[in-house]
Amino acid sequence: VSVFICRRFCPEDVAVKDTVEEMMEFAHVTLRITEDPKVFREFLGAYDRQDIDRWRSLVEEYELRPFCRQLCRWFSFYRCRLICQEMCPRMPEITKVGRIPVEQIDTLGYADGPSYDGTSTPPDDYSMGRGHHPFGGKVLINGLFNVSSPEKYRVEYSTDLSSWNHISANIKNKEPCLNLGTMSPDANGWYTVSEMCDPQFLTILNTAGMEGTHYLRLTVRSGGSDFFSEAVTVMVDNTAPKIDLQNLMILQPDGDLEEIFCGGIKEGQGKLRITYEVHDENFAYFDIVAMGANSLTIPIYSKSYGGNPSVKGETGYIDWEPWKEAKLIPCCYLIRLAAWDRTIVNNMSFGHGSHRVTRFQAVEIQ
Repeated sequence: VSVFICRRFCPEDVAVKDTVEEMMEFAHVTLRITEDPKVFREFLGAYDRQDIDRWRSLVEEYELRPFCRQLCRWFSFYRCRLICQEMCPRMPEITKVGRIPVEQIDTLGYADGPSYDGTSTPPDDYSMGRGHHPFGGKVLINGLFNVSSPEKYRVEYSTDLSSWNHISANIKNKEPCLNLGTMSPDANGWYTVSEMCDPQFLTILNTAGMEGTHYLRLTVRSGGSDFFSEAVTVMVDNTAPKIDLQNLMILQPDGDLEEIFCGGIKEGQGKLRITYEVHDENFAYFDIVAMGANSLTIPIYSKSYGGNPSVKGETGYIDWEPWKEAKLIPCCYLIRLAAWDRTIVNNMSFGHGSHRVTRFQAVEIQ
């Protein structure tokens, strides 16, 4: 239909070239029109009324004659899309996972901060290991029914989009909710809508024992019919980083290594070699510090994944010269290795991440 309409709207001598250059120019034309609501409404009104004279005058006024037919087809597509949206109402949808809006979860199931409350998971900071978050622990799930007179609902998870398992968490309703008590699903995972407290809080997924890619979907029952949401992909990680801090060594001036068992290191003996290993599929950040008396902490080395999920950690060593540190006081120190992954655990990811592992080695620095 749009082909015949656009032939009437646009003179025969205006043809579509379909070259790359013309497509780029037309993209700028549509951007200019959509940025000016008044102009957009004028063109749309002329199209809806089939007002050929007004359409042609607008095309001439805004010097769009070379794009007359493309512009007509563009408005035709826009109008058809609005009609389809009116004819096909929205289906149920999962809106938040672990307090993260689903718009911030990518196709692999990784989430970007911040959380909708702005505090549970802070904004991304790749230098500190924040971003590309998987989920772990007990995960809150929110959604919208978008169905008239909803009676029941359930949330399910799957690893393959074909076999689904329902979530059967018991939800405790608290004040100021009028429906105090516990909301429990039936044997097939169906919750009763009338028992809900928060109309958007659906359930809690306990991810214990789960790893890797999973899918979530919401089903709403109304009038004997079931309405399904689109599946939301979530990456699950319940495994803490694997780290190792080996026995400390002295790198002597001649290049030989001497292990420190229960002793220490004196200035002039050489450098303190610290050998470490850190690995996690969702590595975020690790650091090595020297911890002394009276809360004295001396940073030695740190590394972040830097926004690159392919970075899984690091294996290496540091040859540290303690006496170059201005804050150093001769004393006994703990050399601490701490590593974090990026997982949002129990809907929160403070600091560098949530799964944190530490290792220590003691040394006396004289």
